[in-house]
Amino acid sequence: SAWVRNIIEPLLNLAGYGMGWILDGFPVAWGFALQQRILKWLSGKTKYPMDSQWERRLHQAKFLKETMEKIFGRSPAVLCVISHPPVGREVDALNFKLMEIACAVVKEICPFESPIRQLVAIDPFALDAVSFFQEGLYAGVMRSLHLALDRQPWLRTSLQGRLFGSSAYGWFVHLLVRSLRRREAVVAALSGGVYENTRLLYTAREYFSALRRRALKRGASIRNLESKILALLAEGEDLERGEVSSEAESALKEHASQSGFEHAEMENLMHDFKEEFRRGVPWRRRFFEFLAGRVVQGGTPLLLVPLSHGRHENPQIRLGNAVALLPADGGPRFQEVQVRFMEVSASGEMQEDVKPVGEFAKDWISENFI
Repeated sequence: SAWVRNIIEPLLNLAGYGMGWILDGFPVAWGFALQQRILKWLSGKTKYPMDSQWERRLHQAKFLKETMEKIFGRSPAVLCVISHPPVGREVDALNFKLMEIACAVVKEICPFESPIRQLVAIDPFALDAVSFFQEGLYAGVMRSLHLALDRQPWLRTSLQGRLFGSSAYGWFVHLLVRSLRRREAVVAALSGGVYENTRLLYTAREYFSALRRRALKRGASIRNLESKILALLAEGEDLERGEVSSEAESALKEHASQSGFEHAEMENLMHDFKEEFRRGVPWRRRFFEFLAGRVVQGGTPLLLVPLSHGRHENPQIRLGNAVALLPADGGPRFQEVQVRFMEVSASGEMQEDVKPVGEFAKDWISENFI
């Protein structure tokens, strides 16, 4: 009821916030041990197979971090990006297990150098599967202890607005940047557990964003087509299968044409869009542009560590190939063109390269996630 939401929920949020504040004052090792116990309890006794290359890739990630410390004289920020199994009770345990393993991997790479921050959603949409009591406490604890994202701030009371204000979309990015610039370790899912939403909210919207930038250079306005395209992409079973109908493809091509793309460019654009639309984990080009521009180019080298569950029908926990993002020459907006990165080859040799950010994101995500 409304009075419960407006009166009881804020009190639960405050109680959770206080609990998180107390836990954050504990020694890092104590907080980590308690967190892992909770995650083990939530994930149950189910065991999942581990990838055969686990030890080798973990060693490579440690070696990369040590190399960066020698180059820069201090530790890099560490971001462990994970996949998100589909939402549903049958895979809830896998979600918690993946987070538990991700935190354990980060601890192996940088043992207790800083708290491990989890990037988590705390809005009612994200927590609709738990009880009201759990939702209220959880949101408060996560806001205090981790990096909490509130995607529905308009549902909050004025008291909750004061408590969760910095978790809203407009402010949340500052929390993430601040945490990484402090060289804290962060664990974050690359996309949500509802793949249909992922395809519309990430793949389609990032596609629109890229076209808008092209259109602005020509002084064109293309927003009127976007709602039509989203409606076409969301029709029937195509969205569930990650397929693009012929009607939606025609609208997408018209959209690209009005943005100033030539025929050959348009065909490449459509090929990439359809390939990404089928994926459970999108390439997230804008996210990597953000990391390169706001964190790495700001002087903070970043170690990216990928962890995935494979296919949810037959999960296998896989640690992918870590990569280090390094500051590049060319000024503060250089990240719009390319990104400098370092990785360890299969033969154990250190390799350094420079690529356009979009190309790097596509290659690295495709290599490490399904």
